Amino acid sequence: MKRTVLPLNPAGTGLRLAFAVLVALLALVPAPADAYPLWEISPLGNDVNGSTALVLDPDGHPHVAYAGYRSLKVAEWNGSAWLYSTVASSCVYESSDISLTLRPDGTLAAVSYYDICTETVRVGRGVRAPDGTGWAWTILDLPAYLNNNYSSVTEYHSSAVAIDTSGGIHVVLAEDANVFYTVYRTSWSPLLEVDDAAHNAFWDDVSLIVDSTGKSHISMVNGIGRLTYAYPRPMVGWDLEDVATIDGPDGADAALVLTGGNTALIAFFDTAARSLKYAERTAVNIWTVSEVDAPPAGDATGNAGQYAALALDPSGNPHIAYKYAYTVSYTHLPPTRPTRFSGFPSLAAGFNPRRFYPHLSLIHI
Repeated sequence: MKRTVLPLNPAGTGLRLAFAVLVALLALVPAPADAYPLWEISPLGNDVNGSTALVLDPDGHPHVAYAGYRSLKVAEWNGSAWLYSTVASSCVYESSDISLTLRPDGTLAAVSYYDICTETVRVGRGVRAPDGTGWAWTILDLPAYLNNNYSSVTEYHSSAVAIDTSGGIHVVLAEDANVFYTVYRTSWSPLLEVDDAAHNAFWDDVSLIVDSTGKSHISMVNGIGRLTYAYPRPMVGWDLEDVATIDGPDGADAALVLTGGNTALIAFFDTAARSLKYAERTAVNIWTVSEVDAPPAGDATGNAGQYAALALDPSGNPHIAYKYAYTVSYTHLPPTRPTRFSGFPSLAAGFNPRRFYPHLSLIHI
């Protein structure tokens, strides 16, 4: 049994970044059964106390967006060194929710974030320099929307961004009891409300994926126990499907991916059962939900499945990274066992999940 130890900022930034790096790497090629990843750790910035976002360019080089002290930055690896650019400054809080995306050819980038000065979600649009060595960033203001202040409700101002093959920037954001969607080409399209009367609640987390036809698919988590999937109708509006019961906000992020045939798959944390769940859309408004991992009987503290991240390998097999107690765990669905996930142990012998260790450990057999 071998273990790779990853340093973790106790505030949690390292956890999210480790998940993102792990899943992005898994998506590149199917790993041999006895593969052992040797991690290289690269400190990227200081005063970071919030979410991070990671994508890979066509060459497989990582790009990481993060909020430092009042500054939103993107770090990219060019093959030999890390290069840094500043997207926005002075009005980006460290814990702001961040989403990062690249156009498939790597020439256009977009970052969505919450601006604490305007109290709105904004988008940084980055154009790759002709010599390929940097980015020119422009801040885009979304169409106006109402942002009320509630003293009795914690608002998360979640957003997600994606770029289609023609360069359209798709944005979904959660504000108050609504979820909105818009697209930027040369200007923003009208802001559309995704939620409906039956799905009107304070939303904690949203995610967004653009399919092979350029249509957006959205997953949404709210604070009253609901995971919802939304996709566009043929003409206008959105169809919403309730996938499962899920609570928020702590660890209740849901990870949405699409298969090559545009079938939706979601990995999420079931707060009530304290377990990792995997949902597959098999038909219109029909989802198959299975339990992937759960704490053993008698374990009152370990939660299996928080902050789940999901990716598909080139063969279409799902891989999931997630938090189990104070470790990061990984599981995948082998081709030879299409209905059962194969996990790697996440707790070492003698490990006490009731103690806090400021690191992540990934154990392989």
